[in-house]
Amino acid sequence: MRLLFGLIGLLLTLLIIVWLVRTQLTGQAGVATSPSAAGARGDEGQPASAALKQFKQSLDKALKARPASVPE
Repeated sequence: MRLLFGLIGLLLTLLIIVWLVRTQLTGQAGVATSPSAAGARGDEGQPASAALKQFKQSLDKALKARPASVPE
């Protein structure tokens, strides 16, 4: 009986993991199709450059917020 409950628990865990992986993969597939749709419109380089620009801005902001401590 204990073996049966262990097996059922293992199968339920496996089913949950498979379901989570599928939902994550379908989420990534939706993101992967977005740049190709943007490429059809002709602005294919813009999403990457916008993300890079945003990263640089947040990096500059973080560096300005905390001045480096200089040992004297």
